[in-house]
Amino acid sequence: MRKNIKYIFSIIFALSVLVIPPIYAEGITEPAIKNRQEDTFKDLSPNHWAYNAITSAVQKGYFKGYEDGTFKPSAPVSREEFAVLLSRVSINPAASVATVFPDITGRWGEQGIVNAVNKGFINQSTYLLGFKPTQLITRIEMVRWIASGLGVTNPDYAQAVKDMAETVLPIQEYYKGTVKKSDYGAIGLMMGTGIMNGYDTGIFGGSNTTSRAEVAAILLHMEEVQTKSPEDFPNLIQMRELGTTGTNVEAMGFSYTKSLYSDAIPTFKDIIWNKPFSLGNNAGTMTVHHMIVIDSKDPTSIYYPLFFSKGSNLDSATPDPFTYLVMSMVTIKSNRDEFTESTLFTSRIADELSSFSFKAGDGKKYGYPYREYNAFYDQRFIIKKGEQRTLYTYGQVKPAKSDILTRIVFRTNPQVWIE
Repeated sequence: MRKNIKYIFSIIFALSVLVIPPIYAEGITEPAIKNRQEDTFKDLSPNHWAYNAITSAVQKGYFKGYEDGTFKPSAPVSREEFAVLLSRVSINPAASVATVFPDITGRWGEQGIVNAVNKGFINQSTYLLGFKPTQLITRIEMVRWIASGLGVTNPDYAQAVKDMAETVLPIQEYYKGTVKKSDYGAIGLMMGTGIMNGYDTGIFGGSNTTSRAEVAAILLHMEEVQTKSPEDFPNLIQMRELGTTGTNVEAMGFSYTKSLYSDAIPTFKDIIWNKPFSLGNNAGTMTVHHMIVIDSKDPTSIYYPLFFSKGSNLDSATPDPFTYLVMSMVTIKSNRDEFTESTLFTSRIADELSSFSFKAGDGKKYGYPYREYNAFYDQRFIIKKGEQRTLYTYGQVKPAKSDILTRIVFRTNPQVWIE
């Protein structure tokens, strides 16, 4: 009898070891334990915006759920967690370089962090005072890490980042000057490939943290991008051209041609970009900081939301499928007592730069400089003599595929013709 009781207790003890989860010291083991159903979580509805992304990321082994059967889609992600996730998704070979952050020793994510460093995502010199693994990662940190790692995956991505050092970012922080220029290229890579985008409010939110649901979507985008090249992304092509030439005209299907007066073919970069030139009739000077051509019928274009938002009247400037909008940010310095829109038009520098009053509608959220159109405004006074103002001007152009070919002509010396 005693032997039977002893045997029964032995079985009970063995079963208890199997079903009772172990208790770990904080930070020693991975906090997210894969649950039995693997991709079904009691806090994740099929109606959740990231349901498919989360399910896919879990099935691929990138993410794990918690042992209580939840995924916690709204929970923020730490540096440690994101480093581990990147190391799982990346196809980069892990370099054999030894790397040590003293404050990650013995942690559950130690090897994942080491792998993320050796795969080129994390620059060890950035964290000389410690990695601080439990600190919540910001969106701008994520941008820098991903851009760095993709540059290792494909050197062409590293070149794309360099090309966008002077690009135009369709986010509020760009126009307000609150984003570091050193981050232009990395943010441009994220937005141009669709890995990360700005919020509906117009901001990018670099200092914001990111939820597990958002990270699941980001990882799946990165997974796809790492197997492609920069040439596969039309928006990235536009942003690179803007960063290297000041305009996206060639990305939009236009080309430079010789004028009637010369066999030379000068470009926007050569003659116009950030180079002050005199306006006709001694009206003043103008500097064009960038010129963006937008297909009004392509809402997927990276610059479309800036100008074709709810409440904007710029669609009236593009009345047919073959008319493209031309938006140019310029600085005008007046040599007239009253520099008006009519003054700009009669200066005849370029028809595509001759209008600057429009309704931005929801585009106001981006904070770009422009003059709001209002039929009741006094249209005479704009800029006083000796003063200058930076704002967007607009015009239109038809590409060669239209029945009526129009050109962008800058009446500079030499002239720049684009068609």
